[in-house]
Amino acid sequence: MQAFSVRQLKSNPSTVLKAAEADAMALVTSHQKPTVLLVALDRLGLPDTAAVRSGLALSLFQAGSISVASAAQIADSGSMRVVIADTGPLIGLARIQQSHLLHNIFTTIWITKVIAAEIGLFATDTAPHEFPGSRLLAEARDRGWLRIAHSQLGQEDGDSCYIPLNPGVDPGEARV
Repeated sequence: MQAFSVRQLKSNPSTVLKAAEADAMALVTSHQKPTVLLVALDRLGLPDTAAVRSGLALSLFQAGSISVASAAQIADSGSMRVVIADTGPLIGLARIQQSHLLHNIFTTIWITKVIAAEIGLFATDTAPHEFPGSRLLAEARDRGWLRIAHSQLGQEDGDSCYIPLNPGVDPGEARV
């Protein structure tokens, strides 16, 4: 492990990051006192680095620090273990009794609260009526592989923040 001053971090951050990646960690000091420890997740020997990435992504998303798209990039460890899904594919596969195919490909499927309402996982006025296969999606949620991300970005509970860039995009698609 190498140590770097805050000044070195500011002037050449890539050197500090490369050192952390090479040695698994790098220490940043301020006034010669340890301040920050940079950790290379892939070098720690964790049994499930993908789960750590997913947890970090979800935590940052829930805190409102990053968007859903950024969370998906953080969670991706080079394999297709996590996906952020829109309503259409979920309903289509559930209607033909094939929603399990998503779970066969992806370990975890994340949806926003708006999409959960659109597929009937919340009892709301805007949720569509039950459709053929909708119980499969509720079972997937209950089993834990279909998860609802609760975000603080833009108050997803209401449509007050929904301003479509494309008039043909509904609230669920706008938040994916």
